[in-house]
Amino acid sequence: MNIFRKYTRRSLGKNRSRTLVTIIGIVLSMALLTAVIEGAYSGVQFMVRAEEARAGRWEAFVYDKDEAELKKIMADKEFKEYVSWYDCGTAKLFPKNEGDPYVFIQGIDSSFTDMVPVEILTGRMPQNSSEIILPHNCPEYKDDAILKQGDIINITVGRRVSADGTYLGTGPMTDGEQLKDTSEKTYTVVGTYKRLSNELVSYSCPGYIAITMSSEGPANGCFAALAHPSNAYTFAAELGLGHVGPMGGSSAGISIHSELLNYRGTVRNNRIQQAIYGFALILVVLVSFGSISLIYNSFSISLTERTRQYGILKSVGATKKQLRSSVIYEALVLGSIAIPIGLIVGCAGIGITLYCLRDAFKAFTGTYDVEMKLVLNPVALLIAALVCLAVILIAAWIPAARAVRIQPIDAIRQSADTKIKAREVRTSKLTSKLFGFEGTMAAKNFKRNAKRYRTTVVSLFMSVVLFISASSFCSFLTGSVDGIVSDGTNLDIIIHDYSRKAMKPEVFKETISGVSGIDSWSFAVVAEGGTMYSRDVLSSKTMEMYGESIRDDESINLYSQTVFIDDAEFRQLLSDNRLNEKDFFDTKAPKSLLYNQQIVVRDGKYYSFEPVKSSSLPVSVTLRHIEDDGSYTDLELTAAAIIRNCPNTVSSQQTALVYPYSMYSHVLKDAKNQEKFNGGMELGIMAKDHAKVTKDLKEAFAEKGYSGVYVYDRAEDKNSTRMVISIVNVFAYGFIILISLIALANVFNTISTNIMLRRREFAMLRSIGLSQKGFSKMMNYECIIYGARSLMFGLPAAVLMTYLIWKVTAQAFETGFYLPWRGVVIAVSSVFIVVFATMLYATKRIRKDNTIDALRNENL
Repeated sequence: MNIFRKYTRRSLGKNRSRTLVTIIGIVLSMALLTAVIEGAYSGVQFMVRAEEARAGRWEAFVYDKDEAELKKIMADKEFKEYVSWYDCGTAKLFPKNEGDPYVFIQGIDSSFTDMVPVEILTGRMPQNSSEIILPHNCPEYKDDAILKQGDIINITVGRRVSADGTYLGTGPMTDGEQLKDTSEKTYTVVGTYKRLSNELVSYSCPGYIAITMSSEGPANGCFAALAHPSNAYTFAAELGLGHVGPMGGSSAGISIHSELLNYRGTVRNNRIQQAIYGFALILVVLVSFGSISLIYNSFSISLTERTRQYGILKSVGATKKQLRSSVIYEALVLGSIAIPIGLIVGCAGIGITLYCLRDAFKAFTGTYDVEMKLVLNPVALLIAALVCLAVILIAAWIPAARAVRIQPIDAIRQSADTKIKAREVRTSKLTSKLFGFEGTMAAKNFKRNAKRYRTTVVSLFMSVVLFISASSFCSFLTGSVDGIVSDGTNLDIIIHDYSRKAMKPEVFKETISGVSGIDSWSFAVVAEGGTMYSRDVLSSKTMEMYGESIRDDESINLYSQTVFIDDAEFRQLLSDNRLNEKDFFDTKAPKSLLYNQQIVVRDGKYYSFEPVKSSSLPVSVTLRHIEDDGSYTDLELTAAAIIRNCPNTVSSQQTALVYPYSMYSHVLKDAKNQEKFNGGMELGIMAKDHAKVTKDLKEAFAEKGYSGVYVYDRAEDKNSTRMVISIVNVFAYGFIILISLIALANVFNTISTNIMLRRREFAMLRSIGLSQKGFSKMMNYECIIYGARSLMFGLPAAVLMTYLIWKVTAQAFETGFYLPWRGVVIAVSSVFIVVFATMLYATKRIRKDNTIDALRNENL
């Protein structure tokens, strides 16, 4: 056995070029596998750390329970670790705020923030039971003032119960509810904190959570880390706390930290997560195909080169087992060199990439101090190494099994691959006319050595499929991320008037006039109410999205906006769409423009469609305001034309009825309707120094006393969006580069080795008078055959792979199928460039061969 190993090592040393290319190919494959696995694992760990910083490391939150019931639940062995918060009383602190009048004072102990983070915005954490912190979004307390740090409040607190005495906690308001067991308490406000996430405080909570340092009251909530997080949803159902929906969230006394569990692999019907896993599977398949193709072709060509040697060895007594062992030993030698190098290169490459992108990743976490870094997983690295080793062994075993089956005499004569009948090497007369004798010889060579050439064509075929598939992967992935993070607006700053006190454009203009740095501004006054469309004007896609949930005799509420924009901006829309002003400025019967686009989410999937059929214009729409007693007031509106370009202050993801502001009073008809349908005002601002302008605007509105005006720095989010796209592109194009390098090594190795194996053939042709020009003509024709054959099979296979990638994307996003034509053009061009360049390199080496020496060459 040792002599075979020695023979294998000497063979590798004698064929340094092929050995080096094979090692480089394995290194690239291993590096790509490592980068994919470690990059994905590091990304998941980053998202876990970010989510823990944002909302905490708890996995289940039980709330609004009496202390006895809560203690019984906490005794369950599934609760590995937990912290409680305590009901220190409920007070009606904001009576003017009818929908959310309460403040719920929750006590915590010093260990609480280890599991549930509390982000302090101003001041500090409370240090005793007489100090509290309030959420930053509290409404006016009294005399139109907002509570601030240092204020002392005297309030009546108690336990909130329903009319039948049921403990309500932070649940929705009920008729006849009241505060029981009341007492007077005094608190000092020592700071404000960022509002708790929706997993902890639901939208139905009729108030605000104040936090104090105390464990004196009865425990009414518990935050727990579970012994078996993967069973979180089953555990919640077994506790009898009600049904937990497919996306987690709160229901009947329990909240599951679904986002954290998703990142840790516990997923329930998450379409986006399924799409990501589908992408990852396709990525692994592409890498595996590239690796197997490269390594297989290398061993296949090597064994074809040494077929005569194996025949001689078999003739002197070498067994099939010994020959197979020799090939496997060669694979292990190459793997032992290349796999460790690939591991190091892969870890270094993804580590450097993540380090360079660490600032961009902060866009995912906002103000939370979580840094992206490489997190090594020894198990994942071992799996990557084993996968690569398995690929090497499989790629070596298949050609070895074929080689050892050849009879010794056939192997020595090297006739096994050239047993062919005369009719099988016939060539067309067209080939002879176009390319002459040299073209005919090239075509006959291609047919006579079909197996050898097939390996080269398969290499090129895989290169085309891998490159186009990788381009499709990048295109769909980038498009999907862009669809998630973009809301369609180009504004730098958006201002919402929730107080409805500053809603007139004149008031806004006066307030912002003293703020420097504003380049331009536009506004939209929003009419609040449902927009009801009749079935006969809606597209089939709209009926698919909404139709099943309503009766046949009902119209459909599209949740679109009704807005009034600046007259000058409205006239520009009319001009852009070549529309006449007459119908839209008619004070007796004003008509609107219809922005006809909507994006909705159904079962975790994003759908984009046009809700209204353009053939149904003009469209009648009912604007409906629901009264407190359940009755409603309707206004009949008419949309006369459809526009494609969306106004600045309107989201491009939502259908909108657009009027000029001068028609506001004419559309809403009277003061009573204007009060009912008053939805506030939004202002859009363009500013280069958006951070400074945002700060100055907040101060300006505060000075005017408009506490309900919210100034939102959209440009900061746009920067985050661009960073997200940049991150995706870095990884996507990095993947394409590595795939391209693997493909390039594959093609170079296959073609150059094949050319070197034909040195005797070329020497014989030169000896009978083939000129250098004729030789070049023959090789050029072979290049055309290589390229044409590989594209004939590669392009349909690439289209199929692109279709599969699109199907995976379509699980989460409704998007049309398309081909990455740029990638197709590059792939087609690259095939011929690489083939001709490789052929030029290989033939240049054999031109210097001495004809007699080449004819004697036995490839031993």
